[in-house]
Amino acid sequence: IDSSYVHGAGIGVVGSCLAAAGANVLITDLPVLVKHGIGPNLLRNGRANSIRRDSGEEECDHRQQLCPKFLIDTFASETTATDDTASLDAVKLGKGWAKSAVLDWFKPVEEQLPLSTTSDIDVIVACDCIFLRKLADPLLTTIATIFEHSSASNPKFFFTFQRRK
Repeated sequence: IDSSYVHGAGIGVVGSCLAAAGANVLITDLPVLVKHGIGPNLLRNGRANSIRRDSGEEECDHRQQLCPKFLIDTFASETTATDDTASLDAVKLGKGWAKSAVLDWFKPVEEQLPLSTTSDIDVIVACDCIFLRKLADPLLTTIATIFEHSSASNPKFFFTFQRRK
């Protein structure tokens, strides 16, 4: 996985694990979860990762790896301009990079993420992000839009969900 994207990420566990394993990940959810969950967790994990590297626990070549452009180009939408964590820089986690961004499935993707970000997505992961059936169509429309913009020859979508009564 080179450029992946995690939909409805909650507190960012799946995206952080993908980054630690070497993926470059854009982790998205609604504003409140980005501000109070994903963003702070990425900061904490990024600092912990930096401390481990500085103490010599990790290979030096991980420090040399540059942040991928698609994560640098991510911008905050108008609806998130006041969110402290909406414009955080990407953080190095393990062998990869991660960044949080707000994405509301009920709004056009183009208004929330730049084309330079969505065009580099080759994998989308969505884990247990649908808790109401009415969210399925907006999720699939958002994914279809991102794949339309993707320059990947064969983008992938991995999806898990729990059936709820």
